[in-house]
Amino acid sequence: MPDIDIGALLPAARGIELLGALSLFGTLAGAWLVVPPGAANASLRRHLSWLVRASLAVGLAGAPLWLAAQTVAMTDAAGPVQFATNAWSVATRTHFGISLVLRSALLVTATLAAGGLDSRRRLIVAALLAGTALALQSQLGHAAAADDAWFPLAVAVHVMAAGAWLGGLVPLALIVQALPAPVAARALRRFSRLGLASILALIGSAVVQSDRLIGDLGGWFGTPYGRLAFGKIAGLASLLLIAGVNRFILTPRAASHGGRRALLASIILETLIGLVVVSVAVRLATLPPAAHEVAVWPFAERPDLSQIGDPYIARHVWRIALIAGVLALALASLFWRRTRLIGPALAVTLLWLLPSPNLQLLAKPAYPTSFQHSETGYSVASIARGLDLVKRHCTAECFRPKDDPTDLTPYGLWQRPDGDLFWWLTETFDRIGHSPFAYGTIAGLEARQRWQLIDYFRARAAGTAVAEAGAWPFPVLAPDLPVICESRPADLRAQRGRPVHVAFRADGLAGAVTELSPELGYLTLIVSPTAAPAAIRETCRAGSPDAWSAYAIASGLDEQQLDGTDLLIDANGWLRVRRLADGRVAPAGRTAPGLSTWAEASATVARTPFPLTELRSHGH
Repeated sequence: MPDIDIGALLPAARGIELLGALSLFGTLAGAWLVVPPGAANASLRRHLSWLVRASLAVGLAGAPLWLAAQTVAMTDAAGPVQFATNAWSVATRTHFGISLVLRSALLVTATLAAGGLDSRRRLIVAALLAGTALALQSQLGHAAAADDAWFPLAVAVHVMAAGAWLGGLVPLALIVQALPAPVAARALRRFSRLGLASILALIGSAVVQSDRLIGDLGGWFGTPYGRLAFGKIAGLASLLLIAGVNRFILTPRAASHGGRRALLASIILETLIGLVVVSVAVRLATLPPAAHEVAVWPFAERPDLSQIGDPYIARHVWRIALIAGVLALALASLFWRRTRLIGPALAVTLLWLLPSPNLQLLAKPAYPTSFQHSETGYSVASIARGLDLVKRHCTAECFRPKDDPTDLTPYGLWQRPDGDLFWWLTETFDRIGHSPFAYGTIAGLEARQRWQLIDYFRARAAGTAVAEAGAWPFPVLAPDLPVICESRPADLRAQRGRPVHVAFRADGLAGAVTELSPELGYLTLIVSPTAAPAAIRETCRAGSPDAWSAYAIASGLDEQQLDGTDLLIDANGWLRVRRLADGRVAPAGRTAPGLSTWAEASATVARTPFPLTELRSHGH
């Protein structure tokens, strides 16, 4: 096979096929829902029928091109015969190929069902078939790999709404041009209702998709996918503005010859911008989602709403909301003739009189890695590998009884988000002279190794804190580890939703474990340093040297001291209380309220878990 630029061919073929499907559905939906019943004349039906057939031709031309490009991307072919064999396999044996063939078949069936557009019943059937074909877009892209139904449903709704609105613009121009002015005005009002429903569906489905595909602000601003998504949003905003002008300014004037020409010109402009928006959407479908990419934050600051409960800061938030409301009302006033002048004038006056908010109160310094998250998941294996790295690269000053440079407790590791800590560790700590490694050692490690170091340093800081107080004085995640519950493998994170009593027993036996009150709903997890025996009912088992070592570090104990120790983890996955083998819950004078005895502590942890908002702030 000759060399083919798949990077250019794949989105082009995908776009051609999608354009045909959008246009076909939009034309049939417009003939059904926009044209008033009985108002279509022979000329309009002829033009719309031609548009249906042309849309089908575009869709059927794009489908084999898309299949060919996808085949080249998915397989290797030494020649035409091998390529044809591979293409047949992709078309008949892959989810993508079967969905694409089914969509083409539905588009053909819809066109045949529509006939000459002279039967309303056949038109309804045809539009529903074309809508079903368009909804298969959810099986031809990122949503096909989703493990739930909401994401594919959002994609299906999104593309059908785009078809009803953007795919219906060319038919709308034909309708406006072919029908008498009073009937055309009725058709415009019907399209406005269809367009409003489509816009609401587009916005709602876009929110669902953006949460899955883009994620947080880092995905929006720090990845090519997110920045291109802003381009799509800008295009849609332009379309909304033109649609508003059409609805409130040009439609009332459509009865006159000049008004109709202006409206047709505006619809043509809206169609051209719609083509650009569809092209951007197609390009987005060929890029890796932002949520799966490493975000590089481009600004020196980022939004910070952590102190929004402070009355002084809340006052500035209200000022921002008030200014946003004034701007929104000013924009809305442009769509009514009576308020077109006084609305903006009043808005300018109010903006001059209103006190300006201090935006600096709602921002904090940011770094390129601020929106990056640990790829290790804070697991026992990553903590153990972090310890290995420390032992491998440490200077002679490490692990001293006092002033141990491997204990980073003073730096507040658990109060820093993942990305900020990653940047600090590499760009500051590694260079300021207090690192336990030689200068530049951390910067020379791979990204995953740096995350492992962070996990170790965090576990070490957690251990120091609990050794002093007997309970963790700030939210500390329980390191994740593989467990066996009722003979089924799982992990500790999957047990969130109920409190966990972790019992460390070197022999792995459950006989020495004191059961907690059944009313508290604790799951018992027995951890040993060797392979775990089979778990019994209401008890999980875990056994590995990594688990034993990591939890000893996070508990502030030597591995030899861990035997006989019990820990309490709340329902949201936070480490809360440590009881030593001798029965002590906390050193004298260090007991937190409600944690002075084991019975008190178990009840407090079960009934008052730390909030999940803390979990999101750590980025795990």
